[in-house]
Amino acid sequence: MLVGNSVINIPVHTHIRFISIPVNKRLSLSRLLAGIRHMRVYLKLKPSLLIIGTHELLWPSLLLRLFTRTKIIYDVRENYYLNIRHSSAFPLPVRLLIALYVRAKEIITAPFVTHFTLAEFVYSQQLPFINERFTVIENKSARNSVRSNRKLTEPVKIIFTGTIAESTGIYEAIDFVIGLQKNNLNVNFTIIGFTALYRDLLRIKNKIAEFDFIQLVGGNQRVPHDQIIAAIKAADFGIIHYPESSHTLDRIPTKYFEYLSHQLPFFMDSTSSLFAEAIAYPACIGVDFRNPEYAQTITKIKEIKFYQMLPKATTWDSEEEKLLQLLRQLAAV
Repeated sequence: MLVGNSVINIPVHTHIRFISIPVNKRLSLSRLLAGIRHMRVYLKLKPSLLIIGTHELLWPSLLLRLFTRTKIIYDVRENYYLNIRHSSAFPLPVRLLIALYVRAKEIITAPFVTHFTLAEFVYSQQLPFINERFTVIENKSARNSVRSNRKLTEPVKIIFTGTIAESTGIYEAIDFVIGLQKNNLNVNFTIIGFTALYRDLLRIKNKIAEFDFIQLVGGNQRVPHDQIIAAIKAADFGIIHYPESSHTLDRIPTKYFEYLSHQLPFFMDSTSSLFAEAIAYPACIGVDFRNPEYAQTITKIKEIKFYQMLPKATTWDSEEEKLLQLLRQLAAV
């Protein structure tokens, strides 16, 4: 059974039931009350195992653990302390306070968590409260596909997928693509994904308004994952750029695995910790997004033969077995 925020096109499965609990803005009453709603569902269902995917459900999970024999898995998808403190998700005056509260909550509830699953290995080095009770299960691609050796034609189709935010490099990505167009490469740029902050949405719309070769898909609406994968398959290049920050250092975005598994070439910071691996296939073109060398980049776009080696271990298959093994172990205890 899955309990959480509603999404578009909830899949139907014989053995899976979905319970939707709508959630609004980060700083809102409905967000605060969501934990109570979740607690009511937990008490009604009395699960033997509960997997939570956000720190906001730690208090309800703690109460459930105190009064039942439910085992708790805390699926750590972010280093919330660093994200809150160093991103623009919350107003500047309250960022440190909220970040400290979240970290304190994680430390207090940690002894009651049966096991931690980590979306990235780097979290095992950043989160001292998990001890050795963790399994790294990365956000790899759901599936892969073989890209045909199609001839590159203009307009060159470029995409930016996933979370659309300042911290994921959207503004530098837009400037980069506009620069390619101004340097006589005919391009078509699709930004597809979700923008959590309304101010970012307005800024992006204003920034791209005068350019008819740039389209925004999603924005304030979540985009079904199948639609994003279809866009990846149809594109010629993707963009992976994360401005330097403590909360994104050494992280591996899901779209890195998705681009590799669907053999989509992409532009990437030449200083990224992933660059050496990606260029070996070769899967990417190194770019300094602060000062791009457009003529050199356009030459590489036209001349490099990408994916002469096929990437390995980019799909969910390797992670699925780790998760199933963990669930079997906990069920046997």
